[in-house]
Amino acid sequence: MGKLKRKRLSKSSKVVLVAETPAVYSEDLGTVGVKQLRNGQGASLEGFSLVVNSSEKKRRLERKARFNLTDNNKPTTIDLLYRPLDATRDSRSKAPSESDRLIGENTSLEKPYLRLTDFPRKEDVRPLNVLVKSLAHIKNRYIKDEDFEWANEQLKSVRQDLTVQRLRNPFVLEVYETHARILLEEGDLDEFNQCQTVIRNIVKGAGYDDGCGELPLEEIMGSNAPLSQNEETEDEFRGYGILYALVRNAWSQLKLELAQVNASSLEGREGIELSAVHAIQVVKAVQECDYRTFFRLYECAPHLSAYLMDFLVKRVRDEAYHRVIASHRPTVSIEYIRDALHLADLEETRRFLRQQGASFIQEKGEPTFWIDCKSSLAS
Repeated sequence: MGKLKRKRLSKSSKVVLVAETPAVYSEDLGTVGVKQLRNGQGASLEGFSLVVNSSEKKRRLERKARFNLTDNNKPTTIDLLYRPLDATRDSRSKAPSESDRLIGENTSLEKPYLRLTDFPRKEDVRPLNVLVKSLAHIKNRYIKDEDFEWANEQLKSVRQDLTVQRLRNPFVLEVYETHARILLEEGDLDEFNQCQTVIRNIVKGAGYDDGCGELPLEEIMGSNAPLSQNEETEDEFRGYGILYALVRNAWSQLKLELAQVNASSLEGREGIELSAVHAIQVVKAVQECDYRTFFRLYECAPHLSAYLMDFLVKRVRDEAYHRVIASHRPTVSIEYIRDALHLADLEETRRFLRQQGASFIQEKGEPTFWIDCKSSLAS
């Protein structure tokens, strides 16, 4: 199947108020481009501690006895995929053989995603040939209906079936790439980051944690050599990695991302065609507050990079507004602000300026068209 194409966003897209967004995105979320916003904040557990006194030790021993896991009768073998958190990994342990691997027998193209609470049964797991058909089915339906909730659940289910069968092959890479793109379209950066992290570990030939339990390298079948993405896809996700680090203000991660861009691999190609080079230009534009270059790059963003740039729009506009107000005297027109900050129309521009506390020059019987720069700068 071909890649999912990003739909171009019109300038008339609905304005999203910052107050409606989660706190984690409140500073960097743009006013257009994200289809779905996640609400709610997680509760903080800072300062939580449990005193392990004699009573608590007694309760822990009772719980241990219920599961029949006393020191003398612990099982001598533990399934590596479902080891308890306190289990230590023995580097000398023997890697599982092909005969030990679970091979599914389920033939359903659609299957709800449920977190595993017990050992998976082969009648509940789909084999590789069924998963290939399922991915094609998910892509076709998502392109037709754009039902993100359904597609997200189905792709998680496919990933779970791949994980419990300890598979690693080019199809596994395709599943994670597809899911990452869909998550990017929906603005779910946390899940997107999980996908891109797994993709990098697969390409490096390392083990990974997909939410179904950690899957070390020695447990993955067919993992003797790392997999590789084609040149275009590798460059696409390298660009996503750079922009993601910029959105999160993760400067250490951003330095690592930039260091991985090999200048020699970019020779002989037009810079703007490459996602990585485009992302580097975005980083430079944001750091230098070159807002005109930023919005020019937004218009020609390759692949799905514009969806990550959406989270930078407000940051760039806020800084650009203060620079415009500080550099003009005595007034500046609203039309100039609209054009410079890439806003949809004069009404959206006036709403933005009111949020910034701009001072308008009122004229009788005329709509507000000018901003008093000195007063606006002082406010």
